[in-house]
Amino acid sequence: MTPYYKAIDPSFNKITYVRYADDWILGVRGSKEDCKHILEKIRNFLKEDLNLNLSESKTLLTNANEDKALFLGTEIFRLRHQSFSSSQFGYIKRNGREVRLESPKQRIVKKLTNIGFLKNNIPVPRFLWLHNDKDTIVTLYNSVYRGYINYYSFAENLNRVSSWLHFVLKTSCAKLLASKFKLETQKKVFIKYGSDLKGEDRIGFVQAVYGLDGWDFKIKNREIIPTLYAETLSKASLQNLKCAVCESEYRVEMDHIRMMKDLNPKLNKIRRPYG
Repeated sequence: MTPYYKAIDPSFNKITYVRYADDWILGVRGSKEDCKHILEKIRNFLKEDLNLNLSESKTLLTNANEDKALFLGTEIFRLRHQSFSSSQFGYIKRNGREVRLESPKQRIVKKLTNIGFLKNNIPVPRFLWLHNDKDTIVTLYNSVYRGYINYYSFAENLNRVSSWLHFVLKTSCAKLLASKFKLETQKKVFIKYGSDLKGEDRIGFVQAVYGLDGWDFKIKNREIIPTLYAETLSKASLQNLKCAVCESEYRVEMDHIRMMKDLNPKLNKIRRPYG
């Protein structure tokens, strides 16, 4: 049996491997030369045994003590400062510098800028959603916020990112509502609809999430990318509605009932022929 760790053996390297689909990362407690040797063996294995080429542009050697490694949209690194504590015998002992997982704020800023929530780091209205009704607009903004917070629920900097992201999206939403209802300013929007932008409608802006659980890895949440780029996403799909007839959850659509004066008497319910 190979022991997990040998503190007194300089030739023993501790290696951790994590893979998700075609993305993978190796954590090596060893020298840079050891990492180069391991990387070369991986490159040869992929080429000779699997007939695959390693992506050189995406494959990096990163010193966790000096830089941050990016894996699945998360920055991984070791703390720079050293902490100390007292042992039970009264001695001062040095603690190991812990590994941190953080959400990359600059990447989030870039994403929100590209899709129309930010401009020069200032929240702006996302006019792509202007044609929706108010509840749908607020629901769409809520889904973007929840998507990020759920994905980075384990991040060490969750509280800081959550506060900033909530401010950006809520401000963007208020500006969009001001444009839609000709209210001119955000102040008038908050006066009319309240601090949560709910007013007399059903949907209000979600409360900011705070608190950290380092093991809170969520694995069954709705993808945030379709939500970010959605043009026709309805409240039905965001609220997980089911079909009233067959209870299917696949691509459920919500149809608004037309007023009696707009009904066409020539349109009848389609019936299936028997047999």
